[in-house]
Amino acid sequence: FTVELVSYWLEPIDNFWHAQATFMFFGQREPLQIILVYPAYLYIAASAVHRMRLPELSEACALGLLVIVLDVPYDVMGIKL
Repeated sequence: FTVELVSYWLEPIDNFWHAQATFMFFGQREPLQIILVYPAYLYIAASAVHRMRLPELSEACALGLLVIVLDVPYDVMGIKL
């Protein structure tokens, strides 16, 4: 989410766009579902990984992988919906 917002305002990396949605923010470039869905992915993944009681470094890696596992189907199917 933060990377997207930075890319909206820095001219050299102004390359991030989403399709038009009902509610758009940040100059009609950020849909509301992105603002709501990304924190949900992080919360779900963090809760699941915390319950695994992994070592600290393994927990960080598992959290990153789980967020990707949750996000990729949404990114792939979101285009088609």
